Amino acid sequence: DERRVEKENEAHDAMETSQLCLVNVTEGGINDAMEGDEEEESMGKKEEEGNPVEDAEMEKEMEGEKEEHDAMEAQGIEVNPAGEIEDEDLAKKKEKKKEKREKKKEKKEKKRVKEHERKNMLRRVAGALGRMHGLHRSEVDAAIASEKRLEELEKALDREKQKTQLEVEDVRDHKEKIRQLLDEREEAKAVMDNQKKKFAKAKQFYEEKIEELNGQAHTLQSRVDEVAEKMQRLKEQNEELKKAANIKTTSSVVAVTKRLNKVNADLSNELKKNKSENEEMEKELKILRPKVINLERFTETLESRLNAEKLAAAAAAEAVKKAEKGKEEATKPENGATAEKKAPVDKSMPSASSVSLHSTIRASAETAKLRAPYEEMKRRKEYLEKEHKRVSNELSNYKTKERTEKERLSSHAPPPKDDRAPRDGRY
Repeated sequence: DERRVEKENEAHDAMETSQLCLVNVTEGGINDAMEGDEEEESMGKKEEEGNPVEDAEMEKEMEGEKEEHDAMEAQGIEVNPAGEIEDEDLAKKKEKKKEKREKKKEKKEKKRVKEHERKNMLRRVAGALGRMHGLHRSEVDAAIASEKRLEELEKALDREKQKTQLEVEDVRDHKEKIRQLLDEREEAKAVMDNQKKKFAKAKQFYEEKIEELNGQAHTLQSRVDEVAEKMQRLKEQNEELKKAANIKTTSSVVAVTKRLNKVNADLSNELKKNKSENEEMEKELKILRPKVINLERFTETLESRLNAEKLAAAAAAEAVKKAEKGKEEATKPENGATAEKKAPVDKSMPSASSVSLHSTIRASAETAKLRAPYEEMKRRKEYLEKEHKRVSNELSNYKTKERTEKERLSSHAPPPKDDRAPRDGRY
């Protein structure tokens, strides 16, 4: 209050000492002085509403900080929920930014207080000048109200334009972000579909692999069981061999080896012989097969002709029977008259039935003659196949016996008793 009173006294002294100075002050600052209260109210509203440009800048700064936090999290830098960064350098940068904002706010507040004091001083000067010139406050207010309102409307229009421009830019950025998100979503969807397909294929492959491995495990388990049984039998045989004594190993080994060598030589010779015979039989069969096919076709033709001739012979025989029956009826005596004698039959001409029978017999004989080699070859092939199978079985039996004999000799077991009778001079 004392400061205000001092300033008012200084204003009154200035007005009394220099009228020209008062007029100049009136012309230069009366409008500002009379707008003191209204501008304070508008400044209060501006502070409440906020400057859209500054708000946009603050939002951009906050978005930048958020992007920095996301980038730091992507790089593995920990950021706590309050926004404090664990890294010291980044914390210092954050602190510097915060101090810069605080200084900016303090500077703005000082400027606002200074402007407020200037407006108060001009308002007091304007009041003094109005009283001196006899002007009423309402008249001064009405004079500057329209101009003030126009300026406010222009400022409001500028603010609205700025807001609209910012909103348009925000909408454009938002649309771009939405488009980017949709593209990323499509790409992610495509990647997910590919991953699903790959997963399905991998699942199928691993299921098949698991089934295969289960089968192999089952087979291996059965083999392990068989090996365990064999080991048990070998252990029992070993125990028996330890109890036994005076085993003749050298002579038995030599004899068994000679016998097995002889058997193997005989079997290999017989197999070679059977193989060569089989090859010859195959060649003969390849040669005879088309002939047999032609014979079968010829036989079918002959059979069809034979059937036709049989039908013709049957029809001819029926006609002959009817003719003979008619002749007999004609030669019978009628009303006491004597019948004429039969005409003599020419026995030198063969009948149709005898001709068809002779042709049938001849065709059957030719067919049988041609089929005989084929049937013989077929029987021989069957015999050779049976012999080959028998020899293969004997060879496998000999190999099994040889393997068991070697195992026995390696374990010093006694030779098993061979109760089989000799066959064709071979064992």
